[in-house]
Amino acid sequence: LSYYNEYKSYLRMPKVKNERRAAAQRKAAATTAKIQQTITFNKDFGQHILRNPQVVQSIVDKAAIKSSDTVLEVGPGTGNLTAKLLEKAKRVIAFEIDPRMVAELRKRFMGTPFYSKLEIVVGDCIKSELPEFDVPMRSAHVSEGVCGAALRQTGG
Repeated sequence: LSYYNEYKSYLRMPKVKNERRAAAQRKAAATTAKIQQTITFNKDFGQHILRNPQVVQSIVDKAAIKSSDTVLEVGPGTGNLTAKLLEKAKRVIAFEIDPRMVAELRKRFMGTPFYSKLEIVVGDCIKSELPEFDVPMRSAHVSEGVCGAALRQTGG
């Protein structure tokens, strides 16, 4: 009977984890849907929202960010990737060209423990002098050419 109870509790564990993951995905999707209703995306900037939490987590995992790293993020948008980067990195410098997205980023992180780790730079990273950083990060819509030009500017 004891073994059976342990086995039953073991079977319940992944279900709870999956339910939590599903709840987090629903919350992220609802937040993104709310933002999409209030913001018209600028096609000149190639804007879209990275909303799948598993894709976001996969990007962060593959980047192998250390707690001592400063991450340069180009095109953070509404901050779905930024949030995960802030959990891992010492500091995130986010370059955003769209002032509306900058407002969304500030609203999202203001009053959180992560706000002090986030530096938002309004402008085009190609036309700006880049600060020192350890890990370059870009949203999927930001071209390799844009990031490559920015990295060449810093000698990275």
